[in-house]
This record gives sequence, C-alpha cells and structure tokens, in this order.
Amino acid sequence: MQALESAEGRALLQWKESLSNTDGVLDSWSLSNLKNICNWTGITCDTATNTYVSMIDLGGYNFSLRGTLYNFGFVSFLNLTHLVLFDNSFIGSIPSAIANLTKLTFLDLSLNHFESSIPLGITKLTRLQYLDLSYNNLNGTIPNQISHLHNLESINISTNHFGGQFPESIFSNLSKLQSFSCESNLFQGPFPTNLTSLSMLKIINLYDNHFYGIIPQEVSRLTNLIELTLGQNNFSGAIPPQIGNLNNLEELNLASNHLSGPIPSPFGNLTNLFYLLLAHNNLSTTLESFLCNFNSLRIMDLSRNNLRGPLPQCLWNFSKKLWFVDLSRNQFEGTIPGEFAEKNRLQFINLKGNHLGGPLPRGLLNCSILKVLNVANNKLVGSFPHWLDVLSHLDVLILRSNRFYGTVGTSNTKHPFPKMRIFDISHNDFTGALPGYYLENFEGMQNESATGDDIYLSQDDYIDLVLKRTERPVQSYNLFTFLDFSNNHFHGEIPESIGKLRYIRFLNLSHNQLIGNIPSWLGNLSILESLDLSSNQLEGKIPEQLATLTFLSVLNLSYNHLVGPIPHGPQFNTFNNDSYLGNTALCGFPLTIQCQGNNNRSPPQTPAPDGEEDSGNFGGGFGWRSVVIGYCSCMPFGIFVGYVAFLYGRPRWFVRFVLAGR
Repeated sequence: MQALESAEGRALLQWKESLSNTDGVLDSWSLSNLKNICNWTGITCDTATNTYVSMIDLGGYNFSLRGTLYNFGFVSFLNLTHLVLFDNSFIGSIPSAIANLTKLTFLDLSLNHFESSIPLGITKLTRLQYLDLSYNNLNGTIPNQISHLHNLESINISTNHFGGQFPESIFSNLSKLQSFSCESNLFQGPFPTNLTSLSMLKIINLYDNHFYGIIPQEVSRLTNLIELTLGQNNFSGAIPPQIGNLNNLEELNLASNHLSGPIPSPFGNLTNLFYLLLAHNNLSTTLESFLCNFNSLRIMDLSRNNLRGPLPQCLWNFSKKLWFVDLSRNQFEGTIPGEFAEKNRLQFINLKGNHLGGPLPRGLLNCSILKVLNVANNKLVGSFPHWLDVLSHLDVLILRSNRFYGTVGTSNTKHPFPKMRIFDISHNDFTGALPGYYLENFEGMQNESATGDDIYLSQDDYIDLVLKRTERPVQSYNLFTFLDFSNNHFHGEIPESIGKLRYIRFLNLSHNQLIGNIPSWLGNLSILESLDLSSNQLEGKIPEQLATLTFLSVLNLSYNHLVGPIPHGPQFNTFNNDSYLGNTALCGFPLTIQCQGNNNRSPPQTPAPDGEEDSGNFGGGFGWRSVVIGYCSCMPFGIFVGYVAFLYGRPRWFVRFVLAGR
C-alpha cells in the first residue's frame, strides 16, 4: 500500500468510529484489514494503479448508516470521483470541506436527513457531472455559484425545503445539462425561461412548487425533451400549442394547475407520448381531434376538467400499450364505446362523474386483466352486469349512483370476483335479496392477504371514500375492503355469507328493506371499522357480540325497529344518540331512556363531532381521483405503486445511466 492509500484507510476508519447503527455494513472496514481497503465494502480503487480510492459507494442500505460527514476526512480523498451515500440516515449539514474533493464527478447524498443550505463548497466542484441532493431537509435558496459547475449533466434537488425564485444567471453556463428536477419544494415565480436556452435538456421537473404565470412557448426549443413535468403549481392561461412540436416527448404532466382553453390539436403530433397527465385544470374540448394519434400512450389522466362531447370510438384501441384511463369528473355524454381489442392491457378505467348513459358495453370482457372499473355518478342503465364476474383480476367495481335495476342474482361462474376488495352498487334500483352467492366468493375480503402492506398514493392520486362521515383522501386502499349496497330496494334477511368476510372494514347496507334480527355473527368481523344498517326494517336486540368489535369507530343502526338495552363496550361507549335514532324501544346509554334493572350505568359520554351528515350519506360510497404509481409485483395494487413512483417519485434511470458509465 502506498502512504496515500494508508491515509485514506485511516480516514475511513476514523469516520466509521463516528457512525452509529451500521448494521454490520462496515464490518470489513478494520485496522487489521488496512492493507486491503480496495476490498472494503463500498470502496473502489483506481483500476489502473490500484493505489488510491476512486469511489465510495455506500448507497442503498435502507437507512442503515447514521451519523454526519464532519469526520469524513475530505482532505484524504483528493482522487475521489464518486461519492454515493443515498438511502441512509446521515444528518447535519453538508460540510464546506467537500470542496477538497476537486476530482469529484458524481455526488449522490439523496434520501438522508441533511439540513441547512447548499454549501458553497459544492459550487467549487467544477468537474461535477451528477448532483443529487433530493429527499433531505435542505433549505434556503439556490446559490448563484451553481452556474460555475459547467460540466453538470443532472441536478436533482427535489423534496427539500428550498424556496424563493431562481437566480436569473443560475443556468447561464450549464450548457451540458440534461436533467433538472426541483419537485416538492417551495420555489415560486414564473417559469424559469433561461432553462429554455439549454438545448441538451431531456428532463424538466418543476412538480409541486408555487410557480405561476403562463407556460412559455419557448419551451418548444428544447427538441431533445422527453419529460416535461409542471404539475401541482399555479400555472394559468392556455397550453402552448408549440409543445406539440416536441416530437421526442414521452411524459407530459401539466396536472393540478389553472390552465384553461382547449387541448391544442398539435398534441396529435406527440406520437411517442407514454404519459399524458392534464387532470385538475379547466380545460374544455372534445377528444376526437388528437386522441387517436397517441399510439404509444400507456397512461392518460384527463380527470377534473370541463371536457365534453361523446367519447371517441377509438378510446380503448388507439394504443395497444394503454393500461390506465381516467376521464372522471368531466362533462362527457353519450354512451361508452364498446370496442375493446382482445388481449388489451387495460387495468384501470375511471369514468366517474360524467353524463354517460346506456348500458355497460360487453366489450369489457376483453379486458382480461382489468383491476379497477369505476363508472359511478353517471346515467347508465341496465341489469347488474353479472358477466363481469369472469374478470378474475377485478379488485374494484363501482356502479354507484346510476340507474341499474333488477336483481343481482347468482352467477354461472364457478368463482366470481375472487379478488374483489371494493364493491359498491349503492344508489341504484336493485331489488331482491342481497347476493349471497357473490358475497361468499369474495375471497379478497376473506383472506388475510386483504390486509397486506400499504400502497401509498400521491396527494393527486387517491380514492375519496365517504367514510366516518367525512370525505377524505385514502393513501392506501389495499387496506380498504369495502362493501356498499345502500340506497337500493334489497329485502330479506342479512345473508350469512357476509359473516365469511372476516377482513372487511366497511359495510353499508342502509336504506333498504332488510328484515329480521341483526346477526350475532357480525361480531366475527373482527377488523370492521364502519357498520351502517340504518333505515331498514330490522328488529330484535342489538347483539352483545358487536361490543367485541374493537376497531369499530362508526355505527349507525338508526330508523329500524330495535328493542332492548344497548350493549356496553369500549367502542359502544363512544357512540352517541345519532347511532340509534328512530328505535323507540331501545334503552340505556347513551339514550336518556333507562332500562329496567341496574345494568345500565352510564359511562362517560364522548361528544359527537360537529356537522355530521344524515344517514343517507353515512359511511357510504366513494369517488376517485386519477392516478397514479416503481413497480411492485407482490401486491394486488402494485400497478398503482409503479405509476406514482414513476410520475411523482422520479425514477432513478438517470442515476443508473451515469453509474453504468463510471
């Protein structure tokens, strides 16, 4: 070993001593192994001479390494070209002594807990090509001196607390810049037009900041652009038609702004587009003029606009790669196009909140891998689409608030809807008995897998469940096993097959004509959180077994014919009078009518929340926002994780690209 190499080894050992919770990652770093530091974990030496450390890569250890960089020994690593520490638990500020790493070309400190501002020492690393400080707690403004880093190809400062406006000169010398991402910060001001002079740019990501004003047409100069992500800001005005000239564009995200006017017809030139996200604006147009040209499109989210007219007949067939379509909360009318190509890739269809009529098209049978179908709040008619039960991957079916009628009945399918987790046919005109045959086959609500790992969606991509009397965004709906038959004309008794749904969390049978007793076996639904049986013809006593439901936080038994004492229990003691209205023969806490005997001592009453809705909206149905989600194949809804990770988590493809060339 050379003396310099020994100095590097001792510097690493000194740094190791200052770290905690290393989980054995650095066990190979030892004094007894000092002569072999090139074999230490995460250490790469110069391949030509093997006499000095050229790369330190301790990234991706899932927050294992904890400590600061103060004892790193920057002066000992004068030949270091790569410093990679992402996905750990480093804290404190980034020392200005980092300026000593004059040969550094690659710096990745992302996914840590660094704080304070960007040190001026970083702005002296003039050989730097890749800089990633994302997912930390950094703050302040971006120093003008960043412009000195004229070799930079990628900057990622996303998910921090940076603010203010970009200095006008910050991009003046960054002619090699290919990727710029500052999403999820506090930046403000107009679109930084000096970005449009950087001809090599491939990625612009300003998502989730406070930028305002118009989107400049000069962005069309960036002919190499493959991603333009400006969503979740305050941009206004019309979408520049010149964006249609960006022939290499693969992702366009302008969602959640204040954009108005039509979707420009030149968008039809974006034939390489994979992701089109224009949701939550005030756009108004029809789709015929441009949609059918997007033959590479995979994800289309145009929800929450004022789009109108009929849905184009090419809707399901213009792209063989299309798997996600969200056109909800617009003004579309007419019928749902019925032509679905065989072996299509559609997995998510959301048409909620339009003026669509007619029946559901049987062409949906060609969507063999469909997971989510939401057509709520339209004017659809017809009997229950029992033919959908052959779609073995369907997790979510929402027919809420339409004009469906008749009995739900039984099925010729041996195992109908085996993966169903969310089933909402409320606010229709269904009659007959509750469909026990379907219920007993809802394996997604019977197996423990229904309570699998969380799947987190972005703020822009959620299901609005009207649960617990408050509409709220649901970040993880893999956990939401939900059954809603409310506001129909079902009659008869509550079927025993519901008792098999041991992993159901929300059950709403309200506003029907159900009779008989409340079954005691409902007490076996051990993770039930919301139970609404209101406005039926139920009679008898409230089963004591319901008091064992320790997760039950919403109960509505009002307007039935129930009698006798209200059970006592940890959850029952929190329910107020509203849960029992219209049952004149009930007694005991929380009612003022006391039962005969001494078994009704009143525990302290928990005040009811203000502004509660009536039982017609109690615990009932839900709507959707588009999504959307890195790819996670082990979960039933992993498809959505992939969408969010790509659109909002920012894929690390550029990291891998640069690392591959090192």
